[in-house]
Amino acid sequence: MNQVFEDAGPFNEGLAYVSQNDKYGAINRSGDFIVPCDYDAPLFFQNGRAVIQMNKKYGMINELGEFVIKPQLNYLGPLCANRILFKKSGKFGFMDEAGNVAIEPIFTDADDFCDNIACVKVGSKWGVINTDGEFIYEPVFNYAGPYHEGILHVTFNNRHGIQSIGGEFISLQEYDFVTTFIEGLAVVSKNV
Repeated sequence: MNQVFEDAGPFNEGLAYVSQNDKYGAINRSGDFIVPCDYDAPLFFQNGRAVIQMNKKYGMINELGEFVIKPQLNYLGPLCANRILFKKSGKFGFMDEAGNVAIEPIFTDADDFCDNIACVKVGSKWGVINTDGEFIYEPVFNYAGPYHEGILHVTFNNRHGIQSIGGEFISLQEYDFVTTFIEGLAVVSKNV
């Protein structure tokens, strides 16, 4: 490989992003271009897909550089639990891995799926849905998320709490601040 790049990233799934003339593409381990440098941001492949940005719109390509989702969206997240978070016309929804709308864009905000659930905002309240778009928890929280290790951080009436997805409150809105659980632990503050 005897090419000069303005920027380059690590290999993931056999491909690495590279940049030429302020545009991004991807090469294989032999240095051959698999995706030409046509995009506005680096490409990170995950599950055989990469989110692309072109002319301020987002889309998705496969590992051959073919469009799975044409660049037409205001935002596009990674593939998680066979769902892809997207934003179009100011609303969030979810697509399946083929780019078909699986959950209509009706949410004012949303998080990516984790363990087959996602936190979504309807109006000014947050709730939790499954991959079919059915509510596990109706949108009653001031905030819900992120979900990690079976635990959900929720805010209700300006108090923070910790809840398992089974529905049981581990700590009923008694904290001023709660971080995401990592390896079973979270940082909390109370009466600060």
